[in-house]
Order: sequence, then structure tokens, then C-alpha cells
Amino acid sequence: MLKTRVLTSVILAPLVLAVSWYGDARVFSAFSAVLMALVLHEWLAITYRHQGLAQWLLPAIVAAIIVGHGLNASISIRTIVYMAVGLWALALLWLANPRLGYGDAVIATKLKAYLGTFLALAAGLALVTLHNHVHRGPVWTVILFGLIWVADIGAYFSGRLFGRHKLAPAISPGKTVEGVLGALLFVSLYAVAIAWWLKLPVVKLVAGFCAVALVSVVGDLTASLVKRQGEVKDSGRWLPGHGGFLDRFDSLLAAAPFFLALVVWLSARA
Repeated sequence: MLKTRVLTSVILAPLVLAVSWYGDARVFSAFSAVLMALVLHEWLAITYRHQGLAQWLLPAIVAAIIVGHGLNASISIRTIVYMAVGLWALALLWLANPRLGYGDAVIATKLKAYLGTFLALAAGLALVTLHNHVHRGPVWTVILFGLIWVADIGAYFSGRLFGRHKLAPAISPGKTVEGVLGALLFVSLYAVAIAWWLKLPVVKLVAGFCAVALVSVVGDLTASLVKRQGEVKDSGRWLPGHGGFLDRFDSLLAAAPFFLALVVWLSARA
């Protein structure tokens, strides 16, 4: 399993980094739109549990909005961040009260579908804003993906080696407090390296990166809750060793808008 996971990452990571670093506004907008459409399609497939028009129509609409914003910057950064804050506040409420997802079947299904749709939209808008409309956007985009992957690696190995205390056993039994602490340690070291590279304040970058890493955990747990209530283990089979696109990029759903806010805040104080 680990060997397959690593092999998939070795193939996927350079592709993502190449598009982020070398891709122009059109290429990266298209990439982000397709990525979020695939993530959302899997979310909706789990939520609805059957093939339907919404599983294709909603991702297509989200993708079109992301591309349009990526090329024209039609939505303000403040709007994107506020939308993300509101949506993830709802996600936290759901995580604290998972039974909310088991209410009236029709209402609960629609609410989860709407939540996933707007989460994917907010993340996609944040990604293209970061890459296309922020100073040194491609650099920051690569750093964002690196942060997510470093946190994932830190959590995986720390959890495997030292994991004793379950983080949220009713939602994701495999995640541990030690895994989160390991992720924060790895992210802190990563932030120090980035601060040295970009000549930025170390303390601010470490604090900011750790905050984004903690937010990414919320994204991971939310995707886990979606799968648990949908009674599936993986969101798909596209990425061997990882599952589907939702499995691989669930942390990015939460992290992207808040990382965008962090970069704008740092730039304003540079």
C-alpha cells in the first residue's frame, strides 16, 4: 500500500508542481477548474449514492466560474475568504454534531451537496486568485501544495510511529493527536525553510503555516465524515494508494482560501 501510494505521488506531484510553476493564467485556471470539478463530482457521488444530472451539472458550473474568475478576477479576495470562513464554520458545526447529516434524508442530502459545491468553489477561486492575481503567485502556489504534502507526510509517519490518542474516532479512526502534532512539527520546519528562502519573518510564517495546517485537518475530517455517512472507504479509484481526488485533495479544500488570506496579509506587511 505504501509503495503504491509513493509511486502515485511521484507521478502526480511533479505534474501539479509543473502546472503551478510554469502554467500561465489560462493553463492553471483550467487545471484548477478540472481538479475541483473532479473533487466535487466524487463528493456528490458519495452524497447522492446514485448517478444523476447534479453530479455532472454542478461540477461543470463550478468549473466555469473558476475559469472565469481565474482570467478576469471578477470576485474580490475578501468575498472568497469570507465565504470560506462561513462554509467551514458550518463544516465545524457538522463535525461537532455528525447526526445533523442523518436528519431528513432529502434535506440532509441536499445540504451536504450544497456544502460540497460551495467548498469546492471557494477552494478553486482561492487557487486561481493565488496563482494568477497575487504577486509571485506561482511561487506561493507551489509553496501551498508543498505545505499540504509536508503536513500529510508528517501526520502519516508520526501517526504510524507514535499514534496512541485518537483525534476523532467516530469520524476517522485512523487519525491521531500525535499525527497532528507531527504534521505541525514538519510544517514548522518547512516554514522556517520558506522564510529563509523568501526573506520573510520566521515567527509569522511558522504561525501562519501551522494555522493553515490545522485548517487542512478540518478539511480532511470533513471529507472523512462525508465518506463515513456515505458508507464508502475511498471516494474513487483514480489515484492508486490514495483513492480518489477527494481523498487526495480534501485538505486543499480547506487550506487554499486561508492560505490566500495569509499571503495577502504577509504582502500587506512586507
